[in-house]
Amino acid sequence: MIVLVGNEKGGVGKSTIARNLATACALAGRDTGVIDGDAQRSLSLWLDARKQQDIQPYIPGFQLKGRCGAEILALSKKFETLIVDVAGRDSVELREAAIVADLWLVPTSVDTDDTDALLTAMQIVRTTELATGRKPNVRMLINKCSTSVFEQDANNLIDAINTEEGRDLNDTMPPMLSRISNRKAFPKSRELGQGVIEYAQRKGAGKSDRAAAQEIIGLYEEIFGQPFIIIGA
Repeated sequence: MIVLVGNEKGGVGKSTIARNLATACALAGRDTGVIDGDAQRSLSLWLDARKQQDIQPYIPGFQLKGRCGAEILALSKKFETLIVDVAGRDSVELREAAIVADLWLVPTSVDTDDTDALLTAMQIVRTTELATGRKPNVRMLINKCSTSVFEQDANNLIDAINTEEGRDLNDTMPPMLSRISNRKAFPKSRELGQGVIEYAQRKGAGKSDRAAAQEIIGLYEEIFGQPFIIIGA
């Protein structure tokens, strides 16, 4: 299964989603590889940190650029799951990955700048459909949600999508049920070369750390339709 995490808008948390989803897949025993299609190499640097600290399970990484669709397909035959992270812009890598992906996650925050940029993502989806003759399996993923119970921005976004005015967006990229919150565990785990699921297992992990892990577990279960179980735990 090829899972693309891509949006032409930067700063929406694509690499965060990619590395944590890859970690969840690897912990669950899925033979998982990751592709870094971003010149900033955020995902590759995280993998380097993971390798330097000999964190298991090992997750192989590959850097691809340009017209990489055929290379992505070739790698997908070697792995049960392939996670693809691309730059936050309308790039050749994004469009190539969109053509071959089995699932395309489009992360977005609830900020107006990010939600407005979804219109460009919709155009890329339509171009991909014209190029392939099939509608891509695209899902919106609301990311960086507030942890305050008083903040209703994510719910308001869903309500707006479910109106007549938002029907086009809803038809193009229906939102995932899963939501990912803006928690300190995400950057903290990144510094250690970990995913939040691993970070939440450490001694002294707090409630927010465990909540971050549960959000990624929920995303994994929604994508793959099976319970998350750490192999060998």
